[in-house]
Amino acid sequence: MWTRVAEEGDDYVRENVWHRIEFQTLRRLPETNFIFFTVRTLVDPINTVEKYPGAAGALAAHIRRKNKLAGAEMPESPGSGAVALLGYLDRVSVAAGLRPGVVPGVQG
Repeated sequence: MWTRVAEEGDDYVRENVWHRIEFQTLRRLPETNFIFFTVRTLVDPINTVEKYPGAAGALAAHIRRKNKLAGAEMPESPGSGAVALLGYLDRVSVAAGLRPGVVPGVQG
């Protein structure tokens, strides 16, 4: 899939890439003292970030930071899907007048 992302660019990213967010919650039930575990998953098309360009910048910054913390370098080759995805997220940020890949108040 990532090869097609790199070849076809932003249109492919907008139509075929989705992001998933998962929230996990632990609660202790008062009467039984049992632990209640829930998982809530949200799945949206990546083009949702166009409505919220700050989210595009935050997501790009998170992807870059996560790879850096894991000791992995972002692939630099133009055929890399990560480069295509980050390029798309950065273009959404720039179009809104934001600095790409920067989370306001977290990075300078």
